Amino acid sequence: MVGGSYERLFKSSWIATAGCISFLVGLFLVAPKQKEEPQTGRKKRTEGIRALHTKIAGLTHENPDGTSRQFIIEQCRPYERVSLEHDPENEHDENAVKVMHGDGSQIGFIPAHLAEEFAAKRKRGFTFDAYIDEIFEGDDELLFAGLTVFVISPECRGTDAQEFIKRTIREMKEHDKEGNA
Repeated sequence: MVGGSYERLFKSSWIATAGCISFLVGLFLVAPKQKEEPQTGRKKRTEGIRALHTKIAGLTHENPDGTSRQFIIEQCRPYERVSLEHDPENEHDENAVKVMHGDGSQIGFIPAHLAEEFAAKRKRGFTFDAYIDEIFEGDDELLFAGLTVFVISPECRGTDAQEFIKRTIREMKEHDKEGNA
């Protein structure tokens, strides 16, 4: 059973997390950089890095090899880094993106509406860095998890991106501590 610092008041429903999601999205969005297009002189919007919060989909299903995703997420901790892997062979969605634990086991999927956006960005050279940001129990005692995904443009890689991610994770931990105090 999940306990300790990440047992939350969010247990009853996803609706209860709406305020937290709004806070995270508002707090961690980075204003886009502006640059002029040489031919027109108009301002062109280019993305740098942004953080978004989403749920991990498919946590109640088993993996194809029979392993329980519920067992896998039970072993995870908030702020743990996970990897995102495109799953082009997925029979339901050619844009499917798996959320993978560090040991190589599948935790779940990015929701389909984001997977489509990620596919388009991946083709344009964007990268993604993801962290579990909450684990909580639903009404039916099943575990669910939130994920913060950093969407990083090709122009924003390197030290600046890593510093932004470290600072954001640190701020999330501090905010979490204040909420549990």
